[in-house]
Amino acid sequence: MNKTICIGSSVSFYKDVAKVRRDLVDLGFNVFVPDVALAMEQADNFDVEAQRAVFQNLSAEKKKQIVIHLFEKIEKSDAFLVVNQEKHGIKGYIGPNVLMEITIAVYLGKPVFLLSSMGKDLAAFEEISAIQPISIDNDVSKIRDFFA
Repeated sequence: MNKTICIGSSVSFYKDVAKVRRDLVDLGFNVFVPDVALAMEQADNFDVEAQRAVFQNLSAEKKKQIVIHLFEKIEKSDAFLVVNQEKHGIKGYIGPNVLMEITIAVYLGKPVFLLSSMGKDLAAFEEISAIQPISIDNDVSKIRDFFA
């Protein structure tokens, strides 16, 4: 398969991102992930609190560059996949950064997939539902089927 999927996720789910990335590669996809997610996977170190501390100490300009770099990956992709698990007691959590990424994907006309369905208590439930994302119920082969 000659399609590229970009994955977005809360840093809390980067260990899940690593598994999903490998599963998609096994299905023949090219996969983009946030640079930090890839670095954490390569180091086999998913210490979320340490990563948050590093991020907090970055300059505003560096943080902006990180965000824009993922937007560029979305632009080069055929679809955007959100890895969303339970967080803060919210099923299918999607935070503000991922919401921005979804917005970019929608604006660019990319299909948006959700690894897990969203809970109705998610702050942006109505807004995300309005863009009609495709929930794949933790089965990445559904993305392959979508492009078949």
